[in-house]
Amino acid sequence: MGYSAGAWCAGMAGVLHPDVFGGVVMLSGYFSPDFADAPPWPAGSAPAKRYDLAAAVVPFLKAV
Repeated sequence: MGYSAGAWCAGMAGVLHPDVFGGVVMLSGYFSPDFADAPPWPAGSAPAKRYDLAAAVVPFLKAV
């Protein structure tokens, strides 16, 4: 369970480790961090793709 940035962290933990977490509660979270001023990695790079929650959820939605 998380709120705001913590919701993003909770969501990523649930998506990346579904064997550990049976469910996730996100309150006022977001699906991709916004580093408009100083991105920590180049757009489209492996880390940028890994930490995009919206993209990470797609395989779970297709499985349903």
